[in-house]
Amino acid sequence: MNETVEKDELMMPAQVALHVRKMISARTLKRGEPLPSYRELASEMGVAVRTAMRGMDLLVEQGIVRRQKARGCYVNRELSAQGRSLKTVGIVHTASYSFLLSQPYLRQIMQGIGDGQGHLDVQIFAMRKEGFVSAARLGDRQVDGVIMLGVESDAFVEEFSTWGVPGVLVDQVSEKLYMDCVACDNEAAARDAVQRLVGLGHRQIRYVGHDARRITQVGRSRSLMLRSSDRLERHDATVSALTAMAGVQWEEDILSDGHPMLIYDIVTDWQKATERPTVILAEDEPLGRDLIREFTEHGVKVPEDVSVCVLAQPRISEADGTLTGCGFDFVAMGRTAAEVLRKRCEEPATAGEPGAHRIGCEWMEGSSTREARA
Repeated sequence: MNETVEKDELMMPAQVALHVRKMISARTLKRGEPLPSYRELASEMGVAVRTAMRGMDLLVEQGIVRRQKARGCYVNRELSAQGRSLKTVGIVHTASYSFLLSQPYLRQIMQGIGDGQGHLDVQIFAMRKEGFVSAARLGDRQVDGVIMLGVESDAFVEEFSTWGVPGVLVDQVSEKLYMDCVACDNEAAARDAVQRLVGLGHRQIRYVGHDARRITQVGRSRSLMLRSSDRLERHDATVSALTAMAGVQWEEDILSDGHPMLIYDIVTDWQKATERPTVILAEDEPLGRDLIREFTEHGVKVPEDVSVCVLAQPRISEADGTLTGCGFDFVAMGRTAAEVLRKRCEEPATAGEPGAHRIGCEWMEGSSTREARA
């Protein structure tokens, strides 16, 4: 088989799929309306019946077409060049329902999503519980647009971008902007935190964060390589800010997920050191609280003996307010995501190219940080 024929065999099913998409859009076909048979479609486009079937296979995978045995193919998701109302939003999350509802910042993002104008029907897809999300599953639940909440897989985001479903990535920025992203302004947070700590006289600083890359099992048959842009950005921005500060000595510890003994090691190493860091700068609130708890269990007083500061925590605190650090408005993050998604769904012609939308932070004074002792 020559190269031209191979290329045609790869491209023609995609052209069939595009032709049917345009047909559904131009004729404003509704869910459940029948589509041409394979033979009719093959005759209309001048291709083999097998090619027409493969083109429909692509649309079935994307959730646009539903195939019914012995009856033919039907519209499963309506398409419109003029856009459609955002009535049902799918929340796609790689973890479980319990994790989604147990984390304060995630609850606040969900609150923001529901704060927008007009009632939204929310369908939650927790991939660790339900298995991998497909375009067909989104179509079955009549999802108009998707908000990916902390989905840290560039491969999945790229795959999703081929499904033809409007989407917004929240709390994460993909390596390529396949879709709109709403995330924290981590560079500004790191710069502000380092400047404030140096202003308090801290010249020996230790940054503690989690490994930004890991592999997780999603469902029974598929694993995803996850890349947390938040963790990467916070780490790189903190290193840059510390390096730029004259007279500051700093070091870092990167923890592996699921290994709490490493926090124990950080505390015991601090106790053994002859020149101890005067402040621990943690990447987020949960890690900061874990460190304070471990220091306390070892008889180390915070902030009398060592200060603890965090790069990210909810601005609307649901805890005791002890942590010093950068506070982000996660309710605003959810609200922004819903607004961007609504525009993508209802005004696709004017929505423009996908972009990154950053949520700013404000400094929150807590009791976990004090001036460094001379």
